[in-house]
Amino acid sequence: MAIPEFNKFLVHCESTLSSFPLDKVIRASRAVQGDAAIKDLGASEKKLSKDEEKVLFLKAGSLVEKTADPSRTADPSRTVVRNVGE
Repeated sequence: MAIPEFNKFLVHCESTLSSFPLDKVIRASRAVQGDAAIKDLGASEKKLSKDEEKVLFLKAGSLVEKTADPSRTADPSRTVVRNVGE
């Protein structure tokens, strides 16, 4: 799952959740076998779940305020999660 705003690419494989820099994923996708970009991608992996933890599902969303007034500060009681695609 790509999250361009944070330059992250999340991978949910079996019960593990990992993060990679999105720009490195793009560079490695254009590389040929054995290229340094592929090795660099592997070295940039950051595991987001611990070995004893199991991640069962992943859902993308974004936090948005219920008000359109840009002068207001974020109020947690008025913040909702909007699913990607809504």
